[in-house]
Amino acid sequence: MAALGFKSQLEYLPCDVHLLNWRTMKLSPPEALLILHRQGHSCRKSTLTDSTVTNCSLSNGAVHLSAVFNAKHSLKFQHFSLNGITALSETFTESANIGMFEMSTFQVTQ
Repeated sequence: MAALGFKSQLEYLPCDVHLLNWRTMKLSPPEALLILHRQGHSCRKSTLTDSTVTNCSLSNGAVHLSAVFNAKHSLKFQHFSLNGITALSETFTESANIGMFEMSTFQVTQ
């Protein structure tokens, strides 16, 4: 994380999207692999307990990637395969739409 010069702002992730893995790929130039997972989420009141519904923001899987990171320099996000070997897009993106129960992988560079 320090190589890319940022602090994470995980509170900007919707409550059903989780940072599953952050892996440094190269130090020079700085490159990392970001894996996000969208879990299933129900706003329905549990029938097993008398707990209340979850009070969180859902975004239908939309994530603004650059808002998650407070970077010193602008970061570029490119959609990759889960293993980080194959680029699934030739362009960089600022946002992601993650389907229910799916994972999305992004190569992060400066």
